[in-house]
Amino acid sequence: MLINSRQQAELIGREVLGGYVEQTAPEAADGTIEQIPEPDHDSIGAHMAYAVQWWLFTAGVPVGWVILVRREKRDREAAASADASGTPEADTARPWPHRPAD
Repeated sequence: MLINSRQQAELIGREVLGGYVEQTAPEAADGTIEQIPEPDHDSIGAHMAYAVQWWLFTAGVPVGWVILVRREKRDREAAASADASGTPEADTARPWPHRPAD
């Protein structure tokens, strides 16, 4: 998004100059804008926690997949045994996942 100097001048009722200012020298005089210091490249700090977080998520995916597959298998076996016996499915205590009656 670009700033329209004419539009801003009309909005605030003052003269607005176009362009921008860039500080190129590292030395700043007293009372003026100072350069932002170079980041610390020797330490990874919070970045390590973020990297570990993604590895934990990666490890959790297969575990969650196994749990879901086992649950689905159990539900299908329960439905098959209920169909074979002619009785409605006995697992009505769990509201999710809801399987509609035939």
